[in-house]
Amino acid sequence: MTKPLVLTALPSPFDAVEWEGRHRRMSWYELAASVDDADPNVTSLRLLASLGSRQDAEVLPALERLNTAEPLARGARLQALNDLKRYAEVMAHARDTFPTGHSQAELFDAANASFAVGLSASVLELPEAETHLHAATLLARALRMSNRIQLCELELEGARARIGEGNIEAIDRIMSAYEAPVARQQHANRLKADIALTLGDYRMAVSLVGPTDVRGLVATALLNGEVYLPDTEAIRTSPYAQLALALRHPDRPIPDGVTIRPFAGYAWLLRVARLLDEPGGADQAGTMLASIETKAADQLVMLGGLILRAHALGAEVQQSPQEVVDMIRAGWGRMTVHRPLALYLRERMPDVLMILAHLPGAPAEYVDLVMTLPLWVGNAVRFEGRVLGLPAQRGASMQARELALKVPTRTHSMKKKRYSDAWENLPLQGRPVVSLARVARAVHWAAQTTAEPPGPWELALNALVRLARGDEFVQKLSAYVTVRNT
Repeated sequence: MTKPLVLTALPSPFDAVEWEGRHRRMSWYELAASVDDADPNVTSLRLLASLGSRQDAEVLPALERLNTAEPLARGARLQALNDLKRYAEVMAHARDTFPTGHSQAELFDAANASFAVGLSASVLELPEAETHLHAATLLARALRMSNRIQLCELELEGARARIGEGNIEAIDRIMSAYEAPVARQQHANRLKADIALTLGDYRMAVSLVGPTDVRGLVATALLNGEVYLPDTEAIRTSPYAQLALALRHPDRPIPDGVTIRPFAGYAWLLRVARLLDEPGGADQAGTMLASIETKAADQLVMLGGLILRAHALGAEVQQSPQEVVDMIRAGWGRMTVHRPLALYLRERMPDVLMILAHLPGAPAEYVDLVMTLPLWVGNAVRFEGRVLGLPAQRGASMQARELALKVPTRTHSMKKKRYSDAWENLPLQGRPVVSLARVARAVHWAAQTTAEPPGPWELALNALVRLARGDEFVQKLSAYVTVRNT
């Protein structure tokens, strides 16, 4: 007697579009539960589902249960490691992201692997980030996964945004191409806020994410607004929120742990700015300035201005005048809004604002603020259109020596008291005073460019001479600005 034939159903091949459909309509917990125990990728798919929880407590156990022999295990593991911020482990597999075949499962696994490596490379600011994210996008297109296509393209723009090359219009096009879940729309707004920060549009950044997101907190600080930390513990203790407080309040410490751009750039520049305010800090600041690299437009302007100020204080800077001038103009050329940064510099780095405002081609938003800062010009202080005189010739002598980086000469105590009393009685509204001698040193050094006509620089330097008061200072300044390549 023959035995009856028993047919065993073969598992259905992996369908990337069907998985994406489930992913979009289910919660992460429902998605994990929907995976059949008999699925050949059961542990891989449940690990991928757990990533939607955004909780390490859910991802770690799923990662521990992963069967590495499953076809989707490679990409799922790398995605999990990226979510756990174990970026170096992900990058160790950067050369192992190619498809192992042409089935949907093999293409999907390669797409996950490339996506994870691209994200980790982006966080680590490695140049291969765009290559891997582009590969992930192409694989998603081959699988016709519209949701994944949008996500990959968005993260590609995010990688560019982190290095100061983001494009808000590109993100808007990506988001309008496909319907997006609320969480992704919020993520897109965060990326756009990062870009708006670098372009100097701090108000746009706040409007995109609100004042309690760390980006909104930093933007509020750069707008000279009051920074109020939310009750959320994760935000209150974040180094990025602490950075916002440091940007707003000179007495707040600059936190460690700010590693993600563009925020890391603000932390670096703030450290240098504070160092330049310390006696003897200029030389150390010059070394630090040589190590700062940024492509963010507003940070290029700040960096160039700080280099000029460091030189004015006598620091040995490693950049050439042409490099610094090109840096500043590149930043101004890409910024969409100028006034917020100019106002921030007036409040926190007044010397930098005054130097930048006297460069040829400075935006009007900088030049308009010149009279709102007291400028010590020798035997007088210029402020709000007035010339506030100082007694005797001490001011002119001090400015002349400062021009040559010499310490002031000793003065009889009575004359010194008379001079200091006069300073205290000047109606300066609590504004810090900027030295014309230092502004002149900075602008004169910047004028040693080789690729530009001298005319605009000569006009700028002669304008500084006309501001000076006191014969000794006027003569020394006039001679100083007519000497090139010194």
